[in-house]
Amino acid sequence: MTRAPIAVGIDLGTTNSSVAAIVGGVPTVLPDAKGRTTTPSVVSFPATASTREEAVLVGHVARPRLIDDPTNTVYSSKRLIGRSFADPAVRVARAAMPYAIVEGVNGQVAIQTRAGIYSVAEISAMVLREMTAVARRHVGTGPLKAVITVPANFNDAQREFTRVAGRIAGLEVLRIINEPTAAALAFGFDGSRDGIVAIYDFGGGTFDMSVVEIRDGVYRVLSTAGDPFLGGDDIDVALAGMVADKFRRESRVDLRRSQTEWQRLLFAAEQAKCELADREQTEIALKEAAFAEGGAVDLHTTVTRSDLATVAYGIVDRSIELTRRGLQAARLTPKNITEVVLVGGTTRVPLVASAARDFFAREPLRDIDPMHAVALGAGLHAALLTGIPIKKDQKSASPGAALLVDVLPHSIGMAIAGGGVEWVLRSNSVVPTEEKRRFVTHRHGQENLRLVLLQGDSPRAAECTKLGDFTVTGLRPAPAGEVQIEVTFEVDANGILSVTAIDLDSGRVCSRRLKISAPSDDVVTAGTARITSGRGGQAS
Repeated sequence: MTRAPIAVGIDLGTTNSSVAAIVGGVPTVLPDAKGRTTTPSVVSFPATASTREEAVLVGHVARPRLIDDPTNTVYSSKRLIGRSFADPAVRVARAAMPYAIVEGVNGQVAIQTRAGIYSVAEISAMVLREMTAVARRHVGTGPLKAVITVPANFNDAQREFTRVAGRIAGLEVLRIINEPTAAALAFGFDGSRDGIVAIYDFGGGTFDMSVVEIRDGVYRVLSTAGDPFLGGDDIDVALAGMVADKFRRESRVDLRRSQTEWQRLLFAAEQAKCELADREQTEIALKEAAFAEGGAVDLHTTVTRSDLATVAYGIVDRSIELTRRGLQAARLTPKNITEVVLVGGTTRVPLVASAARDFFAREPLRDIDPMHAVALGAGLHAALLTGIPIKKDQKSASPGAALLVDVLPHSIGMAIAGGGVEWVLRSNSVVPTEEKRRFVTHRHGQENLRLVLLQGDSPRAAECTKLGDFTVTGLRPAPAGEVQIEVTFEVDANGILSVTAIDLDSGRVCSRRLKISAPSDDVVTAGTARITSGRGGQAS
């Protein structure tokens, strides 16, 4: 007897994560044992654990430990996944995060805790295991397949390391899809939403905007733009900073001096931000907020919606500028947009919603809960990929009833002499896609061809992300220009790059994509180039 497929969609968020599946034919966000439909993307390593396996708390039980044990409690690690330790963004994170960010295997980012050093993929896998445990309460015990969402502007390495996190967590990863694309699927799946839709996705840690054309069940992404370091967390920091400055003026004590004091204030600022979505003012009160020479000092202050708008204005304005860029990439204006859909918890901030409304000159829609739209869309996509029936307008939708056509978030090219870049695949190209280029040897007796692969949108190689070196070896020594190599650059439906080179002189093939070793190897590295003959033989 063939077992029915079990497939879920997971919104692996920077701040919170959630999981959805088709239950009784209906897309459903799955709650945990206490009825909660979101789980904090937080992992903590308590001192009481005696083994590495016991040394993990995840989700709701881990989040309070941001105050109690901030140096051993990891949050917002999604911003670090797939990045090298030398990445400028990592330097910023090292200065901001209370936990230790260190250099791991092959120059990758790692996180040091009292339980040991973990790759970022391993931390993400712990959150994914927690989401798997939530799903198991509803969908059974068979092999679990999953669609996992990522920010639209994630690059090749970030997508591949997210896929690896899923494999470490024991999931069969069906697809890595963009968060706004998943939200568009959730929004339009009922068949009544044909048109050009702007998905304005402002989450806790990232901002994404995608323009999606929906026609007869086809979801075609026209353009995308975003920033992985722009989210509601930044508003929390700004609001906490305003309160901390006021407290310092009054008490001459800086709450930033202590990680524990600062984390308590961040918690209070986040709570105030949420409360100001429904009221004009609220109170931030912390008993024994700090200790000075005269003893404990309490904090009590009133925060208004106007205060929140003042500190959040620059952050929200950055999201509007990215939205403008996304429309320009699609060669559209706000007047061309049929509907605007708000996604992500930060869209509950009044300034955020009003900024989107003012820019598009129309009232944004919240037909689907902004907190759950991404997970629901991922769950729908997982069902479509595995043939799970879905009720649509009281009928059962057949597998493949929706077709997603996504785009490349960043251009892909090669470094050239003088520090420039030769682009091969441009951003917002439809994926899957491929492009071929032909190269010739440029010096006499040349036996190797080396390409430095880059991803980004700057004309300067130094300002782009290096994907890796691609080297074709064993070329026949010959006069310059005599040996030709044809290189194919291919990006799959997950947005992951593969490069294949054919030595047209010998017929040998060299291929490369980012590959991650098995978790038992305790390393996370880029794979080496592999040379095979055109007849299927292999040589090193």
